[in-house]
Amino acid sequence: MPIAWIYNGAVRTALILLWKASNCLCTKRLRPFMLMLIDGMEGQGHRDLDLSIKAKLRQMSTAAIDRS
Repeated sequence: MPIAWIYNGAVRTALILLWKASNCLCTKRLRPFMLMLIDGMEGQGHRDLDLSIKAKLRQMSTAAIDRS
């Protein structure tokens, strides 16, 4: 199954937002901090992500992030 079917546009948009919030970290450095970034952004009222999007971001591998 192609990656685009697993990780839709909403997940990709959220990933780009996290990447920009991290000051454009490389994937290997971004991946461990993604959940902390999500929690921090939600705590500050910047973005409230759907639970399904959070779950998909949580399960993304570094390779999948690179392809997105």
